[in-house]
Amino acid sequence: MLKKKKLSQKKNLLMVLWDDSIAFRVLFFILAYLVLGFINMPFEKWLEAHSTEWRSTETPHYFFLQGLTHEKAKFIENSFFVLPIFEAIAVALICFIIYGLFYSVSKMIAFRNYCYIPLTEDEVKEMEFKNADEYFAYVLNKLTYGFKNEKENLQVSDDDLRKILITCLNVFPDNGTIFQINKETAYDVSDNILFSDAVILNCGKAEIINKHVVLSGVNRNGKREEYTV
Repeated sequence: MLKKKKLSQKKNLLMVLWDDSIAFRVLFFILAYLVLGFINMPFEKWLEAHSTEWRSTETPHYFFLQGLTHEKAKFIENSFFVLPIFEAIAVALICFIIYGLFYSVSKMIAFRNYCYIPLTEDEVKEMEFKNADEYFAYVLNKLTYGFKNEKENLQVSDDDLRKILITCLNVFPDNGTIFQINKETAYDVSDNILFSDAVILNCGKAEIINKHVVLSGVNRNGKREEYTV
């Protein structure tokens, strides 16, 4: 059983959400709009308190306010017919928002988990992963989000993939057990084509060269290939 360990933060959560989560940005602008609305409330009350004085024909604001009053009355007359339509749209929109909210929160949790995935040798050793496949399966589970029958997952960047592979080589024997990683798990964790092609090689060899991971082996046609991640 894996040990629980307090993992160090690798990325700034707010920056990750801002860069990659549309829902987070939408929520930010909605909150900003609400804040501006509350800020405007005292100003609107001040305008109402002085509107009687400004309606005097002797003030330069008279004709301007008369126009505003006319437009307001026209809107109220039309609202009797328009309001039900807007209410129906609002109900549909609320249902859509609730559905999307659960999905978005789940995705934000995955972004949060991404900021804390174990990348260092000490973290991987203390969590007692048996091999690279178990390590990758753990990362994939942490990056998975969505509903039960509609699961999706985030994918690690090429830089983070390189860190994970280097950690595997330094922690696990037998070429870091990289060539024992489940093919589907490898595809889900990273969209790096070179890595995906490398994990299916036979007689694989992995080594660290110039801070990159070089994976080599024999393909299905018996030809030796080499990939640098």
